[in-house]
Amino acid sequence: MAIQTATYAEAYKELSSTIEWIESLGLAPYRGRIREYHRNLGHWKDNYLSATDEDVRKGFAEFLNAIQDADDLVAVYRKFHTLPPSQLQSIREKLSRALNGPVRRQDEQPRTTIARNFLFEALVAARLHHPERGVMAMLDARTDTGFKVGDNKVWVECKRITSFKKLEANIRDASEQLERAFKRNLGSAHKGLVAIDISKLANDGSKILVKPDENTLRADMGRYVEHFIEQQRQQWEKVYRKRDKRIMGTLVRLSTMASVEEKNLPTVATEWVVNPRDRLPEADQHFLQQLASTLGSA
Repeated sequence: MAIQTATYAEAYKELSSTIEWIESLGLAPYRGRIREYHRNLGHWKDNYLSATDEDVRKGFAEFLNAIQDADDLVAVYRKFHTLPPSQLQSIREKLSRALNGPVRRQDEQPRTTIARNFLFEALVAARLHHPERGVMAMLDARTDTGFKVGDNKVWVECKRITSFKKLEANIRDASEQLERAFKRNLGSAHKGLVAIDISKLANDGSKILVKPDENTLRADMGRYVEHFIEQQRQQWEKVYRKRDKRIMGTLVRLSTMASVEEKNLPTVATEWVVNPRDRLPEADQHFLQQLASTLGSA
């Protein structure tokens, strides 16, 4: 699990660099919610030491909500800002849609989830891009995203899950999209994954997970994802049984704002778990084990 910590000044500086990079792609991040994140982080950078309890009560919740989305944008920036813009057309398109939407996650409605949905697609591409380990994001994928490892190409469809009731429908939709990709790309070297973000199920954006230390935070995040998979995996297994066997399984992401008391700093805690489908061939099981190892060491 990744636990991101930084001083307020460091976080503000990196978000500023991210905004400059987004502008270099020909986009206008200050027209949307990113402006509020930047302003909010700048305020706390300058005032957190002198803030009164009343200041914290009134404004700190907004700051915590803002920094989680800002951290997602920064994660995309970290992975792709060194690449020439000519290679980033798909990332640019995703970011252009991701800059809109409500400032607060808890204010999302079904018709306003699009912005963070596209940000999740860009974030998955960033998470799966590890050229130093031979894992390369496919930035021209006709699916939501994808990656290459050796001769294998893995097509990925992404879904943010905002309701337990809609989990199966989202998995079904994603797997149908993968089967359309397989029709365009024949052969066993083409594989598929469904990536789901379950963060909204655990926290709508209005809460903060407080733990005494990093080890406890890691353990609790891991237990939540493990419990979710145990309780819900039959929903996606029911879908996969009727789908192409090249769909290898599900990539599950959980992210939440947290606080580690021993550090006394707000923290973005993120867990990524690869869950293979039932009766997956041994070669594909090994492939996913290697992918999980790559994600775990990143």
